[in-house]
Formats: sequence, structure tokens, C-alpha cells
Amino acid sequence: MQAVSTTPETFDLKITNWENTRRAHLDAVPRDATVGEAVSEAVRVMQLPARSFFQALLRGRELNHGDTLEEIGIESDEEIQLVPDVSAGH
Repeated sequence: MQAVSTTPETFDLKITNWENTRRAHLDAVPRDATVGEAVSEAVRVMQLPARSFFQALLRGRELNHGDTLEEIGIESDEEIQLVPDVSAGH
């Protein structure tokens, strides 16, 4: 998900962990990438436990991992926050 510069089809994405101690800045992310793809890349960049499950939040709202970044309406200056997913069955 890395490229040299952004275009109308891409934007820079910022993701933080729940403690706000780790950050991922993903450059030129396609707007049609899914939340799940962005979360996976952020987990790798932030070196979070790969076998753990994380829920993504935007403006306090839980995001569906299958939605695209365009569908969730995120702006370039906003951040997605990752929190541990403690749902039953995980």
C-alpha cells in the first residue's frame, strides 16, 4: 500500500493504537482498500501482535473490516484508532 505520491484515488492514512503510543502513517493508500487491509498493514507497521484481533474506530464508531476507506468517509486529516477486539468467540 505504499507509493510515491497521492492522487485523487489515494490518500495518506494515519492509524494509532488504543494507548496512542504507536502510530502508522500509510502513504498513498487506495480509497478502495478495505478497512481490514488498512488494519493489517498498520498492525505490521506498528509491530503489534499479528495473531491478535483489532477493532478499528473512527470518530468513536466501530468500523466494518469489509468496508472500503471511501465508504467510511474518512478524511486525510483524521485518524483511525485500533483497539483490542474482545468480542466473544475470538
